[in-house]
Amino acid sequence: MMTRATIHSSFYKDVKQANAAAVYYDSEGNIVGGASTSVDCIPANGDAELGVSADLKLDTIAKTEIYVQLTRQALLDMAK
Repeated sequence: MMTRATIHSSFYKDVKQANAAAVYYDSEGNIVGGASTSVDCIPANGDAELGVSADLKLDTIAKTEIYVQLTRQALLDMAK
């Protein structure tokens, strides 16, 4: 199964190297799985598309949440 999402950056510089995690929930709110991927670049004040691949059955998933975390290198680059 592939989860697709658009993420937005409000930073004034491009964000390079971010990690994204998808958390999957069933209809009772229990976590039934998760997956992660990396994002090469999120443009300054812009959007980036991402896809997270997971080995789950679609009929078990009621909700998906996507979390994005900047890598240490991305934070260091943005501080320059």
